[in-house]
Amino acid sequence: MEIIDVVTVIGAAAAVIGTVFAIRNSKGIILRRIDRMEFQIRKLEHALVVKYGLNRGLGPLDPLDEKIAKLRNQIMELRRRI
Repeated sequence: MEIIDVVTVIGAAAAVIGTVFAIRNSKGIILRRIDRMEFQIRKLEHALVVKYGLNRGLGPLDPLDEKIAKLRNQIMELRRRI
């Protein structure tokens, strides 16, 4: 009976790991992450407008610009997963 118990525990652990992986990579979760990142981009762009005004053009690069570029790259990666 002990061998059956061990096999049952291993099987249950494998099922849990598979479920967690499937949930993390589900389309709904990925779309929700994309929405959150787009919201962060909008907040950062608003902060840049407040800081430099609407007619910034090719003004000085700001750390916020780097964060926006990083978030856009992450969004593109997530869209490729879908």
